[in-house]
Amino acid sequence: MSWIQMLYETYENSQDKIGSIEKRENGSNVYPLLPVFHSTQNANLEVTLDENGQFKSVLVLTEPGDKLTIIPVTEESAGRTSKPVPHPLFDKMQYVAGDYLAYGGAEKKFCYDEYMKQLDDWQSSAHGMDYLKIIYAYLQKGSLLHDLAQAKVFLLDEAGKIKKKPKKDEEGEIPELYDSIDDPLEAFVRFRVLFDKSDVDWRNRDLQNSYIGWYKEHLEKQREKELCYVTGKMNVCTYNAPSKLRHTGDKAKLYSANDASGFTYRGRFFDRKDTKNKPSGAAVNVSMEVIQKSHSALRWLISKQGYKNGEQVYLVWGSRPMETGESLNFFARGYGAKSYASASSTYGQIADNVNKALAGYRAELKFSDKISVIGLNAATQGRLSINYYKEFLAQKFLDRLSHWYSSCVWQTRKKIDEKWQWYLFTPIPKEIALAVYGENVDDKAINSLIQRILPCILEEKQIPRDIVMMLFRRFCQNHDEKSNIQNIACAVIRKWYNDKFSQNKLQSEEVLKLGLDENNLDRSYLFGRLLAYADQIESTVLYQKNGSGADASRETNAERYKWQFSLKPAKTWQIIDRQLGYYLSACNNFSLANKWKKEINAIIDAISVTGFTNERLEPQFILGYASQKNYFVEQIALAKEKKNSVDMGGKNNE
Repeated sequence: MSWIQMLYETYENSQDKIGSIEKRENGSNVYPLLPVFHSTQNANLEVTLDENGQFKSVLVLTEPGDKLTIIPVTEESAGRTSKPVPHPLFDKMQYVAGDYLAYGGAEKKFCYDEYMKQLDDWQSSAHGMDYLKIIYAYLQKGSLLHDLAQAKVFLLDEAGKIKKKPKKDEEGEIPELYDSIDDPLEAFVRFRVLFDKSDVDWRNRDLQNSYIGWYKEHLEKQREKELCYVTGKMNVCTYNAPSKLRHTGDKAKLYSANDASGFTYRGRFFDRKDTKNKPSGAAVNVSMEVIQKSHSALRWLISKQGYKNGEQVYLVWGSRPMETGESLNFFARGYGAKSYASASSTYGQIADNVNKALAGYRAELKFSDKISVIGLNAATQGRLSINYYKEFLAQKFLDRLSHWYSSCVWQTRKKIDEKWQWYLFTPIPKEIALAVYGENVDDKAINSLIQRILPCILEEKQIPRDIVMMLFRRFCQNHDEKSNIQNIACAVIRKWYNDKFSQNKLQSEEVLKLGLDENNLDRSYLFGRLLAYADQIESTVLYQKNGSGADASRETNAERYKWQFSLKPAKTWQIIDRQLGYYLSACNNFSLANKWKKEINAIIDAISVTGFTNERLEPQFILGYASQKNYFVEQIALAKEKKNSVDMGGKNNE
């Protein structure tokens, strides 16, 4: 139950956020942190009354941001489906309109009497307020639909019944309400009351506190208090948890018990009041207040900073709000170090950059603060499962992230301010999944792989070998140089080797460093360098002959034979080498061609006769290939800079 405790603490530490409408960085509205015993609903109409209970006006709500309304709910109405159960104040026409039947409503849906009885209990209690009394007095007249008809909110047929949404080819002006709802009898209504000095609506905190006080008393009269396993206090408990956790249409619940009959699960727990020892669905008791607060916090946090992929949601949050950012969300691009360095950056340099990026969090978080990571997925349409949950001391969590972003990196180039710079790239979990399975994979496979990657990030477990081998294969079979597969595969494979070779994962020295390692004599690494030379020679000569035309950018033989080369390197090299002879002889720079020949022969000598076989290559092949290609890019860039500086010097001398 630690997840409930953590969410409950988060709610208690975020009291200042209750009821406020925030926005995410992308501009979308955040689901509000709700007061207890409240939910949200999209309203279609806002009816305004004066302080004498007279109808003044009606506003048709069309914008999504205007429709969102915080409403008081009962335990039953919060999870209502087909069973008609009234909300205490704002609701659909079948509950609030006394003339619902007169305007064409179905009798089996009509629940006006039940709604009015409940509202009367609230407004006449010690927690009642003038706003409630005015609404109750107005609705007692039973004239809501009549007043709305007079305001021409909807259309009436010849019999005086409300018409459903007209067809497009029908003539006449169509009221605005039909843009958002087909049947006005299904419209959801909220109320505003105008007083002399102010007006009161659904956002009023006194109104919300009024309902909380009344409903608590109402529950305590109906039920005995029991021990809440979260707070350790005696309180009214419940087994009916709220839904709408991932989005407004979400019916799946995290916490429920409905095994009083049918006996889906026959466990050890018995009702202490039941002398017949029939199995009970109650394994734990959680108070309604804790359930409400924890689920409200979860819903708010998911909307505010959750990562969603299909039906799966991942959330990273702290029990105490932080000002340095909306989350420590490592599922989205942009988190972590924005590091720019040379292609040969060391582990220590990268770690320093990452720690600078995390410095704001480290300064604000206390040693005792906790960070939680939870993964949710829909087991069925009505049930949510927790497929991952871990709590960390804040500094330990930051240490784990720092290690991941320092060790699972690869160097690539990025254009910043019109200038190409080396960028230290760390793949996010979904990018790894897409690199493994391809762009057309379904959400279920992506979610499964993300679930396997999480312990590698947060618990420093080694990346599974099958993921490494799938990335190796995808890299070898992928011919698109513009794709990100090479960077993702290199980052993951390099980390896998370093973790495998190292007894202490936090050591500053790594076996496989970033940048080209000419002292690495691993057979697969050397074959990777050899193939990179073939690719560089062919692409350079094509550019010399064709400039930047289509022929210059065509796929090289090295790229085309990459997969076959990884399976049978010696045999495939013979094919590539024969074709390479033509490009070396066609090179218009004789000294450069000779330099390439010497370097290729040096690599072949390093492989040796015993290593120059058709035995399959290991994943280090990728690292050798990519490192050598990055080295060529870096050398070309340095040569251009040197040439530009010489040209500028010549002009200055003039």
